[in-house]
Amino acid sequence: MKLITTFSLSALAAAALGATAHWNPADVIARGKFVRAFQTRKGEAAATLCLPATNEGERAAQLAELPQVVADLERAGARVVVLDVPAEELPSTVFSATALPLVVGAANDGSHPPMPAGVRVGHRGTADIGPAAVVMGVPATAHEASLAPLAAEALALHRGVFPPRYDHDQLVIGDQAWPVADGPHTFMPYEIPFLDWGHPATWTNAPGRTVFVGACRMDRDLTRFGRQPGTVAHAEQFETLRDGLAPRDAGRSVDAGVALASTVAAAAARRWHARLGPLLVGAAVVGLLGWAQLGGLWVSVSGVLAGAGILALRR
Repeated sequence: MKLITTFSLSALAAAALGATAHWNPADVIARGKFVRAFQTRKGEAAATLCLPATNEGERAAQLAELPQVVADLERAGARVVVLDVPAEELPSTVFSATALPLVVGAANDGSHPPMPAGVRVGHRGTADIGPAAVVMGVPATAHEASLAPLAAEALALHRGVFPPRYDHDQLVIGDQAWPVADGPHTFMPYEIPFLDWGHPATWTNAPGRTVFVGACRMDRDLTRFGRQPGTVAHAEQFETLRDGLAPRDAGRSVDAGVALASTVAAAAARRWHARLGPLLVGAAVVGLLGWAQLGGLWVSVSGVLAGAGILALRR
């Protein structure tokens, strides 16, 4: 009876944690870092160039250098330049410094000054999860549909197709489409090459790539893979879209269901054999995590851990 009571309480606790996991930034980081450890891909078409600024004064001075920087990127063989900076903060001469396609960022509310012909404007927005702003990816709500994300605009230019558009419940770029009706897309972790600010001679990774430029040290967001530069997150979104991926969370109901199922399995296995039980449960959890692409079941196993720990102490 004590066994059943212990695991029942653990199951309820795990179910509650699983049901609220999507609103828990700490859980987002824990699960995200687990995903990154197993699923990082190699970025084949993006690169990042980070302003080394650590304060507003340095940032302003380096933004003034952007016209020369984009001209250098053109000479280095870049394909597209994405300026992850609010458009109103850019020096006007940046638009005449290069013949490369440019994407600039809108303000958080989607506003931006008039842009020269051919310059695309992308959404830099974030979505709120609990007390932290978490970069999510493709906006799905109607008020954001007038602007596509920076990554989507960049992909359209990279491929030389018409600008991205929202078609009912899909984001369409060329002949590819991603569903957005169920909520914003997340993105997968990628190894993105870094270009060294101020040293164009070392930009060997620039040719043929879309280069994302931003203040990486000052613009750091809490993402699903820990705190990282927003510019890098946009580049990862670009690579995710380019690969045709549409990663999603498993969902709160799945989190809660797995919490209950895994806890019941732990209780049953514990009765079979003290050592065999944890092994069976561990194998089941690994299988479930793999099935869900390691994306949404981290907190769900807390019931197993809590129940096994309590029983071990009570032996």
